[in-house]
Amino acid sequence: MRDYNLTESICHQAVVVSTKLNGWTEWFSNPTAGPWKRIGIPGVSSLAGTGFEQLEKRPDLMLYHKSAKPKVLIIECKDKIDKLIDSANQNDQIKKTCQEVLPNMKTRLYKLIKTSEDKELVQSLNSINFIPGYVIGDSKDIQAKISELNKLHFKFIDKSVFPYFIIMIVKKSGLDLRLETQINYETQTNEIKELEKFFQTGI
Repeated sequence: MRDYNLTESICHQAVVVSTKLNGWTEWFSNPTAGPWKRIGIPGVSSLAGTGFEQLEKRPDLMLYHKSAKPKVLIIECKDKIDKLIDSANQNDQIKKTCQEVLPNMKTRLYKLIKTSEDKELVQSLNSINFIPGYVIGDSKDIQAKISELNKLHFKFIDKSVFPYFIIMIVKKSGLDLRLETQINYETQTNEIKELEKFFQTGI
């Protein structure tokens, strides 16, 4: 088998495959240079405002996990973390993600779920945990750059709405891929401890 580079598309697909194997459902996917689609929430009609305008800002991936405390991941995916902490462009990417994409998508998802014909999903609405996240390809200086990403994220995000976020690092060893996840926060809480345990079991 031919070798390959850790591109954004491969990082994106690695997360989709791994999460589906661990009980997650894909609600939306916006792969690089690929077709983006409507948000697919159970019990919500595809005509019920689930699409996006062509120039509308949208995340790269949204995933749902059904559990006692349901979770929705709203994800920005990049092959290189430098594309998120691009100071030459005044960190425009992460600023838009934190100030526009994440809050807008949480509000939109909440409203859509509320209209669902899936009664169990609707009943769980107020207990759903909406978690922002970043998928990034591995690099030699990844931890130092994650520290910078952490500072920028909490600079731009509304911490009263999103007090933490998840990072998924796609690591390549030969032809194999694996995910390493970490929860980033400023103040640890019991909720964060529970999330850390949850994500340690695999994503």
